[in-house]
Amino acid sequence: EAARQAIEAAGYVVGEVTEENSTDTVSGRVIRTDPAADSELAKGETVNIVVSIGAKKGTVPDLNGKTAEEAQQMIEDAGFVAKFGGNESSDAEENTVSRQDPASGTEADEGTTITYWISTGPELTNVPNVIGDDQATARATLESAGFTVSIQYGEYSDRYDEGVVMSQEPNGGQLEAGETVTIYISLGKDPATIPVNVPAVTGMSESEAINELNSAGFTNVSVSHESSNTVPKGDVIRQTQSGTATTDTYIEIVVSSGSGSSSTDDTQPTDPDDSTTQSDSQG
Repeated sequence: EAARQAIEAAGYVVGEVTEENSTDTVSGRVIRTDPAADSELAKGETVNIVVSIGAKKGTVPDLNGKTAEEAQQMIEDAGFVAKFGGNESSDAEENTVSRQDPASGTEADEGTTITYWISTGPELTNVPNVIGDDQATARATLESAGFTVSIQYGEYSDRYDEGVVMSQEPNGGQLEAGETVTIYISLGKDPATIPVNVPAVTGMSESEAINELNSAGFTNVSVSHESSNTVPKGDVIRQTQSGTATTDTYIEIVVSSGSGSSSTDDTQPTDPDDSTTQSDSQG
């Protein structure tokens, strides 16, 4: 209206009034006149005016999963200005758009700047070395670093006590948060390598002696027989191992075949299940 009044006050006639979108001129203001301002024009001539109805609106495109080049093209095709915001770690696939501003679906004036960021992939975290830690400490350390922990029981070990982490997978390097680190727990020393007391079985019957030795963990036991004038038939005269020994140690027991009998060399391995049978058959 102000423009119309100004034209008429200058002695001209207002002609056609049209409207256009404009990102530079506020809605309701004159974008241009025809003839243009300051043109030579006789009084009473017609002046056409073009009035702004503001910037044209558009919908911000969804850039999720797009490469930088694809995002740039989509933004420009929609009438906006594209701006690269930088790289950042995210769950989005590497080298694709991780986020944008304004969000997709937003109504915005054409010419508005749309900023997008490109993913470098998920953030990686160093895997702590927990070898030598006890199970509870190792688990807490790995979980606090963001990892899932799988616990497996490993083998006997002379180096790592029972309940201590003897190895891990992976051992070092980097993983995404939430990935699994497996720890292997030591069973401690192999019982077969730990010396234990060897039962004294002299004077026992053959079956009692074998059972006593087997109960103590000694299963590599053999029996031989010889005559004795002092030890009753079927009782143990002597044993080859005493004191302490590992449970895999070979032990021979010598059993009396009674007085007057000739010495026999019938050494043979025994088993808890058949020791009585062997004793009876040889007694």
